[in-house]
Amino acid sequence: MSLVTAIKPIINSKTAKVQLEVSGTTDGRMAVVAKPVVGAVAQTAPQELHALCAALATPIKVVGDPDDIEQALIDAITEQNPTRTSWATRAAELEAQIQAAAEKDAKGKKSTGKATSHQTKAADSKAEGKTEAKAAAKNTDKADAKPDAAELDLKDL
Repeated sequence: MSLVTAIKPIINSKTAKVQLEVSGTTDGRMAVVAKPVVGAVAQTAPQELHALCAALATPIKVVGDPDDIEQALIDAITEQNPTRTSWATRAAELEAQIQAAAEKDAKGKKSTGKATSHQTKAADSKAEGKTEAKAAAKNTDKADAKPDAAELDLKDL
């Protein structure tokens, strides 16, 4: 099995890419770290989703002789694959539930928004009628009394 084929199971719906870091050690061996890069998680997401994504982002590190390091990394990834797959599956399920709830909430707001819009138009019409009545009363009062400062309009200046 090639190294690229071994890394493929790490890439899933939450892990878009994997970075490999290769370095030497002081004793002539090598260290290879496979770092899964997990996408952002909303702060409002459930704690379980945060924990799953943190677990999926856990690096896989192996240290060994240069001739054996590739096989050691393949073995480590293969060993962890079932667990990481179950984490990724659960994270995808949670995200689907969150998305479904958001869509349901958006539909509920749309229907509520339409009713509110009609109610707002009715309230605006009612308010316009009151404003016109007040304006007519003010015009009648202007002939009888001098308006106080709060009632002055720019037209009156």
